[in-house]
Amino acid sequence: MLEFFDLSKAAGRTVRELFLGQRRRAVFAACFIGTPKHILLDEPLEGMDRSIQKEILEWIFRHTKAGAVVTVVSHSYEKFVELVSHALTVKNNRVISFKELPDTHEEKLALLEGLSKGKVQP
Repeated sequence: MLEFFDLSKAAGRTVRELFLGQRRRAVFAACFIGTPKHILLDEPLEGMDRSIQKEILEWIFRHTKAGAVVTVVSHSYEKFVELVSHALTVKNNRVISFKELPDTHEEKLALLEGLSKGKVQP
């Protein structure tokens, strides 16, 4: 996994010694080894190059298909639209859950955009 995430040269260093982008890749390298049932990701694609983003999205997809619960917090939600089965937002200090989402990509994207702008009502 270190080689896959281009961290071979940093193998002898601690995570604290790595640059931010390297730290993020090191965390994913560790995640890719296991088979978690619950995954919480905060801005998982931020600071990653396109090929690693693609691998991360495929990894998320594989885990959701295997039954894992994956929670993604992201301002860049467009790449996750196809994977979304539920959405949450916080409004007036309350968590609002959307368990039934539209079927089409466009409608789902519109809902997520509305949630991100605080325009969608429960």
